[in-house]
Amino acid sequence: MPFWIFAVVSTVARIPGTWASSYFGAHVAEQQYIYAIAFSRGCRRAVLPLYYYREALHQAVHKPRADKDKA
Repeated sequence: MPFWIFAVVSTVARIPGTWASSYFGAHVAEQQYIYAIAFSRGCRRAVLPLYYYREALHQAVHKPRADKDKA
């Protein structure tokens, strides 16, 4: 994998986690615990279905390919 592809993909992949951490931390710092708890629960509700269906998602993303060497 070329370095520039790695750099772009890893940067884009980190954006949601960085945003969530900053948002949660800002609410905790301002002592707005209700918003922090609501955000935490919302994230959990969004992630739990992905965790539950992780095998099906993994198989959908990593479909077996025909070998190009066999000819």
